[in-house]
Amino acid sequence: MRIASKPFGLFVCVILVIGAVPVFASGSDDAAAATTAAFDYSVLPPTEIPPLDYVRVTAVARPATTIASPKVRVGMYSVFAGLQVLDFASTMAVVRRGGSESNPLMQPFVSHAPLFLSVKAALTALTIVAGERMAKSGDTKTALVMTAVLNCAYAFVVARNFQQLSTLR
Repeated sequence: MRIASKPFGLFVCVILVIGAVPVFASGSDDAAAATTAAFDYSVLPPTEIPPLDYVRVTAVARPATTIASPKVRVGMYSVFAGLQVLDFASTMAVVRRGGSESNPLMQPFVSHAPLFLSVKAALTALTIVAGERMAKSGDTKTALVMTAVLNCAYAFVVARNFQQLSTLR
């Protein structure tokens, strides 16, 4: 239990440090001035609390990650690439155990693993480049929908490959 808490504590510390870097890395006094109040506390008696309408509170905010954010697209492309790797590995395992490739367009490539891997890598790269071109031309929603549909389709393909693999054992 104690060993598992050290990596978690380190993870939390790294997240807190990364979250604090934009505030301290600005190099100007604006961040410090934004967090101080504009009320002069020296005029108050020690027991009196200043009214809230005299206190200026300014928060340093980061822009929210939206669905159109490049981070979302990169995440979806990463999932797509991972699914391609799983599809390659599971298809090769099925073929080694006597099964066959269901996609007639890929059947000629399956018998040669390096060629099959090259074709899968090229198609993955082409899909990612097409999605980025769509997004940069202003058609971000189409790029996201295309990637989401392809991710769902390949998740189904990988699941089917593993199901077929379990019946071939």
